Amino acid sequence: MNLEKVREAAERVARSAGLEVVDVEWKIGKQRFLRVYIDRLPPAKPRRRLRRNAAGPFPKISHADCQRVSQQ
Repeated sequence: MNLEKVREAAERVARSAGLEVVDVEWKIGKQRFLRVYIDRLPPAKPRRRLRRNAAGPFPKISHADCQRVSQQ
């Protein structure tokens, strides 16, 4: 498997959804699996600080985000 080609395709899909690919992993053992780690891109302009939550100022990745990247 060519992980670089997988990464390139995943990056195109992620970018179209405002996300970025952090890592791509291919594991072979009892089962084979491909794992793509994604994160949300920081906003282009800094947001006005209201209250900072413990998780940080950016929205979290949702199941819907993972599903969208996985399906495409």
